[in-house]
Amino acid sequence: MSRSRVLWVVGLLALGACGGEDHEPREEPGNRPPPGGSNPPVTYQRSNVTGTYAVTGTVQTNTQTGNNTVSVRDTITVSENTAGLNLLSINIASMNCGGGIRAGMNAERTFDVVGGTCPVSADPGCTASMKVNDGSGSRDAGGAFQLELRGNVSMTCGTASSSLVFVMRLAGTSSGLSAPDTTFEKLSLGASISDTLGWLSTDTGHTP
Repeated sequence: MSRSRVLWVVGLLALGACGGEDHEPREEPGNRPPPGGSNPPVTYQRSNVTGTYAVTGTVQTNTQTGNNTVSVRDTITVSENTAGLNLLSINIASMNCGGGIRAGMNAERTFDVVGGTCPVSADPGCTASMKVNDGSGSRDAGGAFQLELRGNVSMTCGTASSSLVFVMRLAGTSSGLSAPDTTFEKLSLGASISDTLGWLSTDTGHTP
């Protein structure tokens, strides 16, 4: 084989080697994950659910002696909790819940209740409290508000104690109504949440 033909063949092989190299597909800039390999946290508009709501509803309790359902009426305030993104605080007008019952947004108009503890009015010499374990709430585009709380109420009088499990279901709007303050209102619309839980915890009796 002539020298020129050998050079021609070598040149073809060299071109083939360069052209046969595999290249990984380039990633589009918009498809690149954010630095750190994780998605940024989702932030919801807490103003979609915050406000003060006049509510009515029921408290259902479960005790060893059976179930009991009573009507209640109160005012609920949902506010932003500055401790973190999407966090909320829930306060009941008839109760002193301190920093409020904790909750967190899970969508634009709904939230999950995390928990909290509020004192309950009790007889002299006794102490009582409501512990909220979980729940949920929402406010739709029309302004209708709903809240469900689940937990237990405990009372201690000296060495005796009692406890009951409750489910509270409330609904209302931001109409500015307040808790009932007359006997007629309490009979027709229900007493405040604080008074109702105090009566219910007393009715369970004391277990040594």
